[in-house]
Amino acid sequence: METRPFDLVVLDLDGTILDLFRHTAITPRVQATIARVQAAGIPVTIGTGRTLDYVRGYIGPLEITTPVITTQGAVIGDPVTGHVLAEQDIPLAEAREIAAWIDEMAPVSVFYFLDESGRTHIAQNRHGPEPDLYDHVFGTPRTLVGPFAGLLVDDGAHPPIKFITVNDPRTEPDYAPLLKTRFADRLTITRTHPQLVEGTAQGIDKG
Repeated sequence: METRPFDLVVLDLDGTILDLFRHTAITPRVQATIARVQAAGIPVTIGTGRTLDYVRGYIGPLEITTPVITTQGAVIGDPVTGHVLAEQDIPLAEAREIAAWIDEMAPVSVFYFLDESGRTHIAQNRHGPEPDLYDHVFGTPRTLVGPFAGLLVDDGAHPPIKFITVNDPRTEPDYAPLLKTRFADRLTITRTHPQLVEGTAQGIDKG
């Protein structure tokens, strides 16, 4: 009996099959390579910081049907139907604390919220000097909401699944180690891009 070299292939999007800094299409070469892997009986899926909505809109030509890991691991979903199979929100207390920190420090930042239908809504705190970059790395559409604290003030507020903060350590202090120290065992903090720091619930990442 011939054994397969792999049981599963998990691919990132940005920096792997897509450009890290600008919007590009998936190349025919990548499509053909993934098709050959699937034809060999090896399932292929995606593990990305992008939202389920974004992934579904992008990977149709790849004919991936295996559940995808999205939103930095906070959402696992069916790429065909859009059904959310698993969701892990940031705990409300930590979400309020990070919102207060962002409101105080004022970096360009976004919160990602998942609604009851499984759609992602992106809230942005303020405009910044690189709107094209934000469109690419945050996703669209986004709603400009101002300070984040007001989004989470109610006892029944629905917390975000992820946040992203713009931070370029070449020109300003590196927020990643600062946030890792502050939130220690309460949140997973990751630098996912030369200019981005992301946060999810503790233990949640895209693997």
